[in-house]
Amino acid sequence: MPRHFLWFLFDWRGRVARGPYRMAVLVLALLVAALEFAPEGLHGLLVGVLILQLFVQAALDAKRLHDIGFSAMWVAITSFACIAAAAVLASQSPEALELMGQHVHEILGPAADKGGPLAIALAGLEAGALLRTSLLWIPKSNAGGDAYAYEPGKERLAAIDAGASNGADPDALIAKALARQHAEAAEAAEVAARVAPRGAPTTTFGARKSFGARKSA
Repeated sequence: MPRHFLWFLFDWRGRVARGPYRMAVLVLALLVAALEFAPEGLHGLLVGVLILQLFVQAALDAKRLHDIGFSAMWVAITSFACIAAAAVLASQSPEALELMGQHVHEILGPAADKGGPLAIALAGLEAGALLRTSLLWIPKSNAGGDAYAYEPGKERLAAIDAGASNGADPDALIAKALARQHAEAAEAAEVAARVAPRGAPTTTFGARKSFGARKSA
């Protein structure tokens, strides 16, 4: 389950259907809306939260694109195109740049740079995410997306199945490992016996010896 959950949020491989995609996008939208109500003391951490949200959104969009038969490269294409459009709009209209700066300041608070590159980049990334969501919200799964099929943990399951087909029993593997350990211990004892000088006392674990016994007067 944790492996599948991490794949759903961060991995660009595989496909995701329309229903799970809609639910995840709604949760992310609520998360972004909640950032505006966060205390001012937490605004320093919200930059990382916002970047994480944008990355998760991109991963979801990539898998949804695969589900309808398109390449995930469209995530990067739309993101860069919207950032470029936001930069052009900001250079042509100071009012638009002011609105971008005000928006980013409402989300990130003092951590934001009003009217700077951060406002333009954030506005472009948000516009790209909104554009992709509007385009990916309605289409149903496409059979052409089978080329992007991917199942988390499939390689591990295949290795386990291959071991089972080759007759690899877990109990047999444990017994083999124990036998090898005993053999290594016996070999080490034999080597130690060869290296020890002749006449040297051997260590015994029998009766206790008395050291420093008093001599009788």
